[in-house]
Amino acid sequence: MITGGLWALVEIPGSARLVLVEGVVHLNEEEAVFEAMVRSVFTQRRKTLGNSLTPFASSRRRDARKALEAAGIDPRRRAETLQLAELARLADYFAGGIT
Repeated sequence: MITGGLWALVEIPGSARLVLVEGVVHLNEEEAVFEAMVRSVFTQRRKTLGNSLTPFASSRRRDARKALEAAGIDPRRRAETLQLAELARLADYFAGGIT
């Protein structure tokens, strides 16, 4: 569980890395769920969240569109448009924190 930081996307030539930095967003559940979900949606470039989240959601026997609806996120958006708090809400859904 992360209790005192937020994630930042750092560009590295040819890839991207997530690093923990000082901040105010808290994840309610597992850090691993957050990291796996973020990796999944950012590897599906130029796709809407409704499509890019599907492989991750399916691997957890969940529906991507229901997850986005529960987190209050429009499935037509792209991953790069999400705020950190939105990513945290979505991860909480998959970790069982939002129903």
